[in-house]
Amino acid sequence: MASMLDLEIAVLNQDHDKIQSLIGDLDRKTELEMFRKAADHFGFNLLEHRGRGYAMRSELARVFGYGNESGLRRLCERHDTESIPVGALGEDAKSLAVKALGIKRNDGKTTLVAWDTFLIAGMESQTDASKTVKAYLLQMERAGRVAGGALDIAKSRELRLKEADRVSMIAARLDRMKDNTLRRKVSAYLDEVLDGALDIDKQRDLFALPEAKDAETA
Repeated sequence: MASMLDLEIAVLNQDHDKIQSLIGDLDRKTELEMFRKAADHFGFNLLEHRGRGYAMRSELARVFGYGNESGLRRLCERHDTESIPVGALGEDAKSLAVKALGIKRNDGKTTLVAWDTFLIAGMESQTDASKTVKAYLLQMERAGRVAGGALDIAKSRELRLKEADRVSMIAARLDRMKDNTLRRKVSAYLDEVLDGALDIDKQRDLFALPEAKDAETA
């Protein structure tokens, strides 16, 4: 998904095609992780099955401040979000639902909804409770961007360390290179890689060949 702002604009404009397009771009692994965190934060039960997360529509209705389930049901119908009656689950999934959601095995009324319902309800609903959910979603997105930036920095640092190791290995072999032309080329490469990084005056002298130093001082 591009951003929560994109989803909010699409919801405000009632642009159903855009909403479905944004929802379709969801990364399923990220979706489940986010749904887990939201369930823990707002205190609702979550069924995890085949890499997806599902919550009871009736329970989410309370999270969003609806007086009953009908308001959230209409939102799901309006935006054609995923809704699954518990009665339609297979035996394995139903057993998981009984354990995770605390429902009865013969439950024929409970309906499950997925992360798309949680997102859209957070952007569209106008209750005080839903505004809290919306603020939470925006904070989660912001935190994700900060974490992503920190990860990029860490990766960049890791690459620089690997490059430094490689340069050090090459430098250690310089004095064993008998071909002066090759030594000059390697020395020039090291100068280019390290230029400015060590913040040392006359850095070229670090790897300059003896004859090159003599030529500079002549």
